[in-house]
Amino acid sequence: MSTKRSMSCYVWGARRSPSSDYIVCEFVTSLANKRYIMRDVAPEEGEEAEFEAFGTPRACMADIVYRVGDTVMAVYPHTTTFYEARVVGTPKLERVYRLVFKGELQSVGIHAQHMMSI
Repeated sequence: MSTKRSMSCYVWGARRSPSSDYIVCEFVTSLANKRYIMRDVAPEEGEEAEFEAFGTPRACMADIVYRVGDTVMAVYPHTTTFYEARVVGTPKLERVYRLVFKGELQSVGIHAQHMMSI
């Protein structure tokens, strides 16, 4: 039974590679045995946009409150890929946190809807 709807999800290892990154996708259809058809919102050239995922996709967790020092996964600026980051500033308005991505020196503002706890 198809329950086609659009929602942002974060899928680990979605392309059957245990080392793949979290990616932003849309939920397309539920299948049997905790399997899903997902659509990558920004597929790589030559990749199919729709793919089968296993387990339970993690929906957006924008309601979580993060603290300075928390480690999160967040969408890296100008991409649709999640990377590890550390919270260095909490929001004053609009739920935008200051994050420093692993391997970076400068902080950037990222909205809570593009973050998830790890």
